[in-house]
Amino acid sequence: MTPLARWLKPPQSLLLILSLVTLVSVCALGFFAWRLLDQERVVEAQREQERLEQSADRIAAIAGSTLAETGERLGGWLISSPPERKPEQGLLLKVTPAGITVLPGRRLLYQPTAWHDSEEDAAIFAEGEALEFQQALARRALDTYRHLADSHDPAVAAGALMRIARVLRKSGRVEEAKAAYAQLASLETPIAGVPAELIARHALAELSSDRARAPR
Repeated sequence: MTPLARWLKPPQSLLLILSLVTLVSVCALGFFAWRLLDQERVVEAQREQERLEQSADRIAAIAGSTLAETGERLGGWLISSPPERKPEQGLLLKVTPAGITVLPGRRLLYQPTAWHDSEEDAAIFAEGEALEFQQALARRALDTYRHLADSHDPAVAAGALMRIARVLRKSGRVEEAKAAYAQLASLETPIAGVPAELIARHALAELSSDRARAPR
């Protein structure tokens, strides 16, 4: 090596120092960049929280105003009956000892009525329910209920169909239970004060939900 090349060659200690300085600078820049991003996330989260609180305050104010207005309107309607088509949206239910007043009347899909169970109604299905619950004889209970389902009394036929579907459902005969509930839904008669169609539709919905949740 010529003397000039040896003289121009940087010392190893200087290269090491430069490398360390560069490494420290890069680490410092990375640290400050990470801190800056973290602070920006915190600030953005605070802004989002403030926006949510402002939205909640607006919703609460609107709801409070609407409830106050509705309360004043209902108070006026209690003093003097509202027009036949009021309210324009929703339903107005007025419960008195004499019954329930509905305005507008056609919007209420189902209005419960007073129902009193009688000893005669209970006795009709006593044999089948004893076979079903006390003796756990599902097949004989089904035969008893099916005989009652042929009754000319719509209430008895509906009660029997509901019990037939119940026994089939407990026995795991889901498709047959669905068919019984579908037949029950076609009857326009109440069971214990509840429309038969409503009972059947609710049971069919439960069966469909159970089938959807079942593992495959």
